[in-house]
Amino acid sequence: MNNINKNFGINLKSLLKANHKSQKELAGAISTSQANVSNWIKGTHKPSNQKLTLIADFLSVPLSALLSSESDETIIKTTQTMQQLVTKRRTAVLSYARVQLEEQVHESEALFSVPEIETVTFEQYDLEFAAGAGISLDEIYHVKPERVTLPASEIPSHFVLSFVVRGNSASPLFEDGDPMFGFPSTMITTEGLYAVQYDGSTFMKYIIPHRDHLTMHSFNNEEYPDWETDPEIPVYVIAKIIIPDARGVYH
Repeated sequence: MNNINKNFGINLKSLLKANHKSQKELAGAISTSQANVSNWIKGTHKPSNQKLTLIADFLSVPLSALLSSESDETIIKTTQTMQQLVTKRRTAVLSYARVQLEEQVHESEALFSVPEIETVTFEQYDLEFAAGAGISLDEIYHVKPERVTLPASEIPSHFVLSFVVRGNSASPLFEDGDPMFGFPSTMITTEGLYAVQYDGSTFMKYIIPHRDHLTMHSFNNEEYPDWETDPEIPVYVIAKIIIPDARGVYH
């Protein structure tokens, strides 16, 4: 005897009792022998799919009530109550049950649905703003941007330019390959994170301005110590970079 047959037999016996039906009545209604019904209840045999449907119709229950791994007491009690109702009231109960089923389906869909993520598509320049060598300022204007799409939660609400970080000089704030965002700028009036060209190389540095020179600071200060610019060498500012918070979130 397998578990499926055993469960079916237990459920069939309970549902026959709940409906005040005998094995003989079931056998006559679905054109089979009482011996077959007895074997089904014992769990030694299982009816065909066609007979299963006929049994469910005879007992006015869904197939799940017959095949459930556990006898559903609620279904049995509901069936018993339905048997005592007049047709008009049975119809009302059935209509209410269908409404409940629809609500259950909608709740399940909402539970397992994946929320739609808002995205933003923008142009991004793949340039080398790193601690060392980069490209010349003249070459920047010949680089064609690529269109990139990212979740809106991962980018600032307002920006004009976007670049790709190269190298690890800004680690852990920015890692190699991360996007960074900013606004075009030509002057350094307050300290902040800037993309600049200096002495033939491009840099992304946290810059602290002084009266006649700049302190160039890297977030990865162990590998890239601070250094000072030469007052005689001009610094060309490309953009001021927007800095995310410690969690990497832009505000």
